[in-house]
Amino acid sequence: MTPETKKTLKAIALTAGIILVVGGIGLLIYLNWKKNKEDDEDSDAETQKNSAGKTTTIVKVVPSNYSVSEIKKMQNYLYLRATMMPNSYIIKRLTDTGGIDGKMGDGFNDALKEAIRVNIVKDLNDLLTKATRNSIS
Repeated sequence: MTPETKKTLKAIALTAGIILVVGGIGLLIYLNWKKNKEDDEDSDAETQKNSAGKTTTIVKVVPSNYSVSEIKKMQNYLYLRATMMPNSYIIKRLTDTGGIDGKMGDGFNDALKEAIRVNIVKDLNDLLTKATRNSIS
């Protein structure tokens, strides 16, 4: 090897090393930013990974905190918004589990989780606010 070839190889190795270090730092910054962004979501709902690796929403619902009238308004709001979107899952969960009956059961919880997932509402409090503000009944 000639001295000129050695210099060229050293320059290439140095450049490759710098690119790897800068790329690694960039990747760490991006991953940290992404983690912080996910942690800062403004929702009362919590998320977790299910066994399939998909994110699911955990909604904490306490039926005794709401009147039958408020629950019916929330169910009605979810149903109407799901009809307009359309979102057959929300409609099916509400209609197959009692309909607009003023009870917060599994169907209501599933419909609420889906509504949060597709950005119809942010959380249960947001649903109550929207449902009572836009109430027809």
